[in-house]
Amino acid sequence: MEVGMKLAEKMELQYISPEEIKVSPDNTRKRDKNKKIDELAENIDNIGLEHPISVYKDPKTEKYQCYSGQRRLAALEKLG
Repeated sequence: MEVGMKLAEKMELQYISPEEIKVSPDNTRKRDKNKKIDELAENIDNIGLEHPISVYKDPKTEKYQCYSGQRRLAALEKLG
């Protein structure tokens, strides 16, 4: 439990423009990356983003990397 608490203490919720996020080569999704993106985009447009995209800032490039939420990111990019 303590390890999870330490991780939670380092996490924060903030708005980052989708244009600033690149998909990490370590992204958790390895299959069906583009499956039903239009449907997901329509869903997000109607009810909003229910689960945030998980990113980290790459210390080498200072860019944000998406490691969980690649389909949500693609849907947000589609929505503009």
